[in-house]
Amino acid sequence: MGVARTRAAKLPGVLLRSWRLVPQLSRTDRRELAIVTVLSLASEVGLRWLPLPRLAHLFGLAFDRSATALDDVTDRAQLPEWALRRLRIVAIVMRRWPVDGECLRQSLVAGHRLRRLQPQLCIGVARVDRKFVAHAWLEIQGRSLDPSSNRYSVLPLSME
Repeated sequence: MGVARTRAAKLPGVLLRSWRLVPQLSRTDRRELAIVTVLSLASEVGLRWLPLPRLAHLFGLAFDRSATALDDVTDRAQLPEWALRRLRIVAIVMRRWPVDGECLRQSLVAGHRLRRLQPQLCIGVARVDRKFVAHAWLEIQGRSLDPSSNRYSVLPLSME
């Protein structure tokens, strides 16, 4: 059995563990958990079948950048309360997600849930222990939501 099948077999357990929280959540957060779960599954399908710029567009994310250095990291407390709540639910689901590269999936799903704030998907690379490591994160109004993003060089990406 391949790695992808092994991980896919773990998905029902991941969903059950995430849904154990339902009785503790408010009605609004339960609805958000359902939406985030569906979006997480959609991101898996989309990453296998669609080019990333197209998928980002479908999730409501801008994905057109020139290489720039990030000087600042957004203080998450500056985000509206509804956005913080949505980010918390996304983190609950993605923390249990059984695939590598969860930062990309989390960025897609979180970006969709924060699309009113016009988030931008960023992809960067860094060299760690003689290997290149990729990372994805969101920016809102040119400021990163991920404190570790300043360790990565932003890749110049375009929809064209």
